Amino acid sequence: MLVPPSRFRTFNGLREFIANWHKRSTDISISNDEGIMTYRMPWWGWLPSVMPQLRGNLFLRLFDEYCVNHGVPDILHGHSILYGGYLAAYIGQRRKIASLVTEHSSLFLTSGYQLGHQPFIRYTLSHVDKVLAVGESLVRALQVYNPHINVDIIGNVVDTNLFVPPSTLPPPVPFIISIFGRLDHNKAQNLLLQAFAQALKGKDAQLHIVGDGQMRKQYERLCSQLALGSQVTFFGQLPREAVIRMMQESHVVVSSSTIETFGVTLIEAMACGKPVIATRSGGPEYFIDDSDGLLVPSGDVESLAQAMLTMYVQHSQYDAQDIRARCIARFSEEAIAQQLETLYEELR
Repeated sequence: MLVPPSRFRTFNGLREFIANWHKRSTDISISNDEGIMTYRMPWWGWLPSVMPQLRGNLFLRLFDEYCVNHGVPDILHGHSILYGGYLAAYIGQRRKIASLVTEHSSLFLTSGYQLGHQPFIRYTLSHVDKVLAVGESLVRALQVYNPHINVDIIGNVVDTNLFVPPSTLPPPVPFIISIFGRLDHNKAQNLLLQAFAQALKGKDAQLHIVGDGQMRKQYERLCSQLALGSQVTFFGQLPREAVIRMMQESHVVVSSSTIETFGVTLIEAMACGKPVIATRSGGPEYFIDDSDGLLVPSGDVESLAQAMLTMYVQHSQYDAQDIRARCIARFSEEAIAQQLETLYEELR
């Protein structure tokens, strides 16, 4: 595994810059990550940080050092066009190695990429041998940059050994709805609070909000304005073990997002055997059906409230074992690995 520095404009990129600005751009670190030899370039150096076109040859030196130690790989698989996918395309062209890229960033759905990124996006999509995306909406967004490319869909993976059904079912009351994710405009927990107040205020129901973010204080104030009192709890950021436990203790897990390329917390909940409620936000509608839960229009408080009320009455009708079995068949490590192995064999 070869790890380039984060994009300079991101928080991680800024953090890496602060930690590594005094190092040479050719410095690398090598580690054994659970049996996978991992080569990391801490930062690009001054010029490549502001001129991305200089990064290809710089990273090519890292790749060549890897090859000296471990041999030339058969396939280059880049994750995210900026810049793992771009580098896979760049190296693949110069070393005559098959390459593919997996894209999962919601920035393609929000026009979040800047003009300077477009040449690298187009180059990557035109020079890799295969393009993968995690959802249909992302496929259409990528084809804006290159309408001639064929994009295959392979979903995200869930660890079905960690996300498992509870040993005992949660008690029927209180009815617990949970949401997991950043507290921001896109996740739209404000709409969820409004819908919850409309559907379940005063009933024996609770809303658990797990995560933190810039909108937390505003959402807490909204919760007070809606007079939801002890029915809503903000848990903040929790470790994974606590997240799994809270999913297991929930009756339903919800996603109220405006835009999602996929919806990882939803398949984690499904692996726990939980029905879900999700907005048609670009990703969930392509893997959730009536057997798994309910879909509602994005941004529609009335529909979201009706879905929660329906779940409040009918959640026991969902078959936890069937929900989990379908999730395993599509999104387990084994299922995703098999799909990737088939693609790799096609490219060799």
